[in-house]
Amino acid sequence: MNKLADYLEFIKSNHLEEAGRFTLDEAYRMKMPLMDAFAGIPYELLLAQSIVTLTDFADSVKADTYLAKQIDRIKKWSEESTEKNEEPEALIFGAAIRPKDLIFFYAIHRKMVRRFMGRYTHEAGLSLDILQELDDLHTETQSIWLEKLFKKQEKAHEMLVYQAHMLDNAFDGVLGLDTNLNVTIWNRGAEQILGWKREEVFGKPVKKFVVRADEKEEEIKQAIRQVTKEGHWSTERDYIAKDGRIVFLLVSSVVVKDNNGHPIGYMTTFKDVTQQKNSADALQQLNKELEAFSYSVSHDLRAPLRAISGYANMLDEDYASQLDEEGKRLLGVIRYNAEKMGKLIDDLLAFSRLGRKELDRAEENMNELVEGVLIDLYKTEKSRPTIKTGNLHKAKVDYGLMHQVMFNLLSNAVKYSSKKENPLVEIYSEKKDHEIIYTVRDNGVGFDMKYAGKLFGVFQRLHSSEMFEGTGVGLAIVQRIIHKHRGRIWAEAKPGQGAAFHFSIPAQ
Repeated sequence: MNKLADYLEFIKSNHLEEAGRFTLDEAYRMKMPLMDAFAGIPYELLLAQSIVTLTDFADSVKADTYLAKQIDRIKKWSEESTEKNEEPEALIFGAAIRPKDLIFFYAIHRKMVRRFMGRYTHEAGLSLDILQELDDLHTETQSIWLEKLFKKQEKAHEMLVYQAHMLDNAFDGVLGLDTNLNVTIWNRGAEQILGWKREEVFGKPVKKFVVRADEKEEEIKQAIRQVTKEGHWSTERDYIAKDGRIVFLLVSSVVVKDNNGHPIGYMTTFKDVTQQKNSADALQQLNKELEAFSYSVSHDLRAPLRAISGYANMLDEDYASQLDEEGKRLLGVIRYNAEKMGKLIDDLLAFSRLGRKELDRAEENMNELVEGVLIDLYKTEKSRPTIKTGNLHKAKVDYGLMHQVMFNLLSNAVKYSSKKENPLVEIYSEKKDHEIIYTVRDNGVGFDMKYAGKLFGVFQRLHSSEMFEGTGVGLAIVQRIIHKHRGRIWAEAKPGQGAAFHFSIPAQ
């Protein structure tokens, strides 16, 4: 490159500004892509940059570093780095030089070299040698870029094949339509859900294969208008499969547009949730039956229970003097068990209603909530342990239900620590990751952790009713409330060393 280097040094020393102006004007005339980024920048500033670039070109050819610098730049090039302007050496006024600009640089360099040739030499052989060295320099640079481009295209092709494979094997149905609503994409998920093979539907009107159970032409037109106007549309309803089966689908459609924003088709995905729908229907029916059962419990069972309790009270009031001690004891057992049965009915009804109650959540001061719980608790509990309450985190909860949670946990803590000489109950909280964890700890009788799995089951008790009263429903109610708040609950304990119940509420 010695002849080219000498010639460029001649231009640099004698015609640098003219050469810089010439290359800049050619870049404008040829509509070099790089120039689009320079709109609004004064011509004189661009001329100064053109002179700097030309000087760098001459110096790097003379030092035999031009090719190495271009190779290094090309090896680093990627669409992402170019878009993010992560190549400092490839920036001019903050605009990134793109690989396609190389072709324009070569054309401009060649014109510039030819323009000043007559001022440097009249020897045809020397002129041809200089041009040949310039051609060799740019040819090698472009060869490296083309190799990279081909590899990039090959990688892009592999990615397209991979994406197509993933699309085809998606579990959900994927349906593509052109603007005339003819099928352009029909993956295996669509085949499995609706039964139609790809070759049966491709290129044909979609309404022949995706048929609603109660199809109405106006609804289809309305859906098309909505997805075209708003860009998306979704529905949940019954469709008819090829074999006549009714399938319940969750359908979502989006409009596909070209670079100019014009619709060119539609993409739809659909999920078969027939089994979930049937399960939901069955659950709804079960809830209705449970409501009927709850009504029966509330009215039909309470009537004889009230009669038993009422007659027992009448016997006690009118005939107590005629009963011996054993008779009085038996009468007391009847009244006690009638009262216990009434409490059990109340707890069962409360437990069944929780599944249907909607949460009314608001940010609550948990310290104030606990204070209210303690006031209610002291009205019913004879034991008065030492209760220590920390600075509790606020939480977004249903006040009434969370009051029930704290009441049940605190009443248990008070009850099971009541036989201790110095009963102690502690309430505190901590924020961890994306949740707030509340703890109610006591120093009571505790329990063996191998039975912890029974704690939150209905009617499950770890201590006999002779030792501690209760229906065995309280913790089941607590667990259901916490789960409705999308939290979790667990316990830690040791026999004779107390127990700690932890529950979490998602942090806001």
